[in-house]
Amino acid sequence: WKKIVEGTTSGVAKYRPNPIIGSNSEIVTGGSFHAVQLGTQIETGRKRHWRIQLAKEEISKIKLEVEKIIWEIRTEVKVLYAELSVKKELLLLAEERLTFFNSLLESAKTKLKNKEVSEIDVERVYIDLLRRKSHINEQRRELSNTQIRFNHFLHKDLKSSFDVLSAKELLPKIELSK
Repeated sequence: WKKIVEGTTSGVAKYRPNPIIGSNSEIVTGGSFHAVQLGTQIETGRKRHWRIQLAKEEISKIKLEVEKIIWEIRTEVKVLYAELSVKKELLLLAEERLTFFNSLLESAKTKLKNKEVSEIDVERVYIDLLRRKSHINEQRRELSNTQIRFNHFLHKDLKSSFDVLSAKELLPKIELSK
């Protein structure tokens, strides 16, 4: 019986095969005989019980594996979505900084006309503005790559876009008391 519990029932079935219950019959149609035979095996003793137990264990293992896979997929989607949301926020922040540096450059040019600052200060602001423009291009590329990875994971069209919640909206709704 140890083999039955471990999942190998074929060894026991060799020594003690299951009985078969059946019926033989003949049907006469058009002057000829047609033999009909029906039969099925009957499991005796504890063999049926152990077979059912093994089947239940297999089903529960498969259910656990499916739940694990679903959990892993949900976790991966949540991570990718959060990353997408953060990249979107970083791009918006970089665009705000670019607007700020544009206004700073305009202010520096006006001050240069009034001879309140030197040309080198205006050039420094212009260089910072160029850095911010390149930073925005890098942020757009990273956002695009993250969105492509997210769409690929969901088996959607890689160029499809959708509304992403901001990082503030992803925070928990309930504040935990200290």
